[in-house]
Amino acid sequence: MSALRGEGVDAYAKKDYRALERYISSSQPFVVRPELTVNPNLPRRKNIRAANLEKLLVDLVCDKDIYGQYQGEELRNIYRNATEGYAVNYSRMLRYAAARKKKAPVLELLRETGEYNKIRSLL
Repeated sequence: MSALRGEGVDAYAKKDYRALERYISSSQPFVVRPELTVNPNLPRRKNIRAANLEKLLVDLVCDKDIYGQYQGEELRNIYRNATEGYAVNYSRMLRYAAARKKKAPVLELLRETGEYNKIRSLL
């Protein structure tokens, strides 16, 4: 996190969410959190690892305090657009959701998307 701040990036620890709310200085801060051992492969770019799409979609469900504005119908739209526009690795996503103990709500959101249902019907 200090490396990000050294580069001028607005970075906060997830456990310090109150400071994030209080001191946010940019419109797009980074929230740094510890990795799970089953964390999906994270792509590296210049020594900074960014989350892949599957992880971001699961995190939207798990971290409602950070992503509160993306709940309800907006969350369903995000899932629908992500599955229609990108190649989503559903098994990786569900494995990560299970590790975060949110497999059921993630699966429910996926079942509302046409792309997931198309793939499930092929199996």
